[in-house]
Amino acid sequence: MAFAKSNFLGRLTADPETKTIGDTSLVTFSLACNFPEKGGEKSVHYFDFEAWRAAGEYIAKFARKGDAVFLEADIRNSSYEGKDGKPKTKMKYIVKPYTFGFCPAGNPKEGPAGNASVEKVKATSSDKVADPDLDEDVPY
Repeated sequence: MAFAKSNFLGRLTADPETKTIGDTSLVTFSLACNFPEKGGEKSVHYFDFEAWRAAGEYIAKFARKGDAVFLEADIRNSSYEGKDGKPKTKMKYIVKPYTFGFCPAGNPKEGPAGNASVEKVKATSSDKVADPDLDEDVPY
């Protein structure tokens, strides 16, 4: 398995989805990212992400479809055997904790879907989420 990391800036293609594996939360989501091409044209590429534990819980709580998201992710290339018995590879993008931010879709003064202020989207001290990897609560 190879590891690398990269920064991404794009828009959520749908609301994040939350899953629980054992007692650990996993949030998955997809970003549409624009890339410049020759001649000033842009092409759109789509990337699927995983965010574990507190990072994922925060994203699921505040981010919605259409929000602009900036994040850093570990890129993992994993190999496995497909149903046809042939070797397959898959790129996984794992969100690094504490390296993401987002701006609500729509009018930034009005917030998500035009009905909440940006200040309401920001986390407060009451939004602490325990991270099992740390010895303390981390406010996001």
